[in-house]
Amino acid sequence: MKKTGIRRLLELAGNAKPFMLLSALLSVLSALAVMVPSICVYFLIQNTVSREWGALTSYGWAAAGALAAHLLCYFSALICSHIAAFKTTRNVKSRLLNHLVTLPMGFHTENASGKLRKIIENNVRQMEGCIAPLPDIIAAVITPIATMLLLLLVDWRLGLLCLVPIAAGLTLQASMTPGGAQTGLKVHGSNPQS
Repeated sequence: MKKTGIRRLLELAGNAKPFMLLSALLSVLSALAVMVPSICVYFLIQNTVSREWGALTSYGWAAAGALAAHLLCYFSALICSHIAAFKTTRNVKSRLLNHLVTLPMGFHTENASGKLRKIIENNVRQMEGCIAPLPDIIAAVITPIATMLLLLLVDWRLGLLCLVPIAAGLTLQASMTPGGAQTGLKVHGSNPQS
């Protein structure tokens, strides 16, 4: 069975796979850490209303620490994703070039050098667009899920009520998108044998 999507991308990544996985992990931590200040503000308001002044400083420091952790994790994830993107494109280009030298001379006379260069340079470079923004893609998925779980923990009725406009918005967006929900990330394998 031919691998497609993320599995094929991880296979092509080769030695860049650890950077990609580390970037994904740091992105999740960053997305969770950015929510902590909001939780701290909730407890700050709760303590202010109940006139318990002792923990205000602790919540302030916790919020500041969480923001610092978010920034550190986010920029580290960006660095790792960009390293993974550059290593992956280099690996794919190297595999393609190594395969080109094994092809018979007739292949090179039938295919223009500009066409081959376009495949190797331009098309392979498009893979960077799938890997480099990995932290932003993961944050866009994790943040709403974590927010909904948090709302359900605080008050399940409020959480369920918030699901209604989200579901309506996603349905409306899917109906306005060409192809509906069928659009998505597709990474086709570059099989040297084909």
